[in-house]
Amino acid sequence: LLRRKRDLMIETLREKIRQEVKLYVFDLVRLDEVVTVPPKGRQRKARQHDLTPQADRRAQLERLLGEDREKGWALQLVPCYEARSGDEVATIYRMCCENFEGAIVKHPHAPYSFGERASSWLKIKPLEDVDLTIIDAVEGAGKHVGRLGALIGETAEGDRVSVGTGFSDAERERLWAERDLILGMTVEISKQAGKVATARHPVFKRIRDLG
Repeated sequence: LLRRKRDLMIETLREKIRQEVKLYVFDLVRLDEVVTVPPKGRQRKARQHDLTPQADRRAQLERLLGEDREKGWALQLVPCYEARSGDEVATIYRMCCENFEGAIVKHPHAPYSFGERASSWLKIKPLEDVDLTIIDAVEGAGKHVGRLGALIGETAEGDRVSVGTGFSDAERERLWAERDLILGMTVEISKQAGKVATARHPVFKRIRDLG
């Protein structure tokens, strides 16, 4: 929006932002509540956490957005529901998919942990498998220099998808060494449900023609 409206006067731009841009907010972390926890077990470095329980962070967020909404900000609070069973989670998830990409299941007493996977959070998104014809292999960057970075696949309709995640290190080594051999083969990927041309979060699963 800023690039498209850069020639507008600032007050007009602000009004456009209020009308057109919506920022969906799902959690709140207060900098004065963040603590550093020393490494333990197999952890190699210290971790940061906001130890405030999820339910309390949500209450703070609702109060904050209530105040800001009166000031005209385009902040939208993501809906939050309470589920007491797997069936209730499934029902709420289907409802969330009508307006959002999926849902996140959180434990109400869980803290917010930075930079790590937590058992108190579970992201749920609709996925589907798609077959593509491999038309190119791209070398990786950084730690993947000298091995596969991504496969470029194409549908029968000509839609192209770059797949750069889901590979093990061994698979990256092997597929890069065999990059000429695998051209024309069929790669199976998993992606978020929707059009292949705008595939979101494509993940490598396997190449059907390889043993």
